[in-house]
Amino acid sequence: MAGRRNGQDGEGGRWAAGIEKARDATAYAWIDLEATHEALTHAIAVYTLSLLVSGDDKSGSTRRQLNDLQGWLDSVRCLRTCRLWLKARPPGFELQFEFGAVP
Repeated sequence: MAGRRNGQDGEGGRWAAGIEKARDATAYAWIDLEATHEALTHAIAVYTLSLLVSGDDKSGSTRRQLNDLQGWLDSVRCLRTCRLWLKARPPGFELQFEFGAVP
């Protein structure tokens, strides 16, 4: 059963746009950077709060790393989507990225 998110059909939604590029790919991934930003922002906030409540004096470097991660998430959110393809290219593999809004 297909799910729906933001008015997009799970079987023919935004993730499927341009999938023909991945026909010969070993692996394909489509990431909604806006939804990922939202989910990870909440997780970072909860973890940061738990570090503050614990009163551990050694958590400062971890909180700084979480703050850096939040900054990175904020900066890539505007790209909206990311698609990745992994293709076999003997003797190794080729990894392709595509960032930006999918029509």
